[in-house]
Amino acid sequence: DTLDTDRDFSKAPKNTYVPFGGGSHACPAGGFMELVYAASVLAILGNVDIEMTPHDYVLRKVVNPFPAPSSDFRFHVVGLRTPPRQTTPSQPSPARKPNR
Repeated sequence: DTLDTDRDFSKAPKNTYVPFGGGSHACPAGGFMELVYAASVLAILGNVDIEMTPHDYVLRKVVNPFPAPSSDFRFHVVGLRTPPRQTTPSQPSPARKPNR
């Protein structure tokens, strides 16, 4: 294959958002990066307690170009979560005897 430098890029609508490219030039790791992003956000927010302010706020979504909270959405961190304590057994489990 040869690179066609004269190809027509005007077929896509103006201001089209394609975060990882499209067609034959799409990023092969695009889906993986979205997963990494979501896991990172979960790891950060999973260790804190958050509150919306004000408390009676009703979450509204705005589609511009993707669904997102409206610009007046606010939250703050009220505390850190501590992992549950691991309990140790009072008696060690008996060792298994090898089968002969």
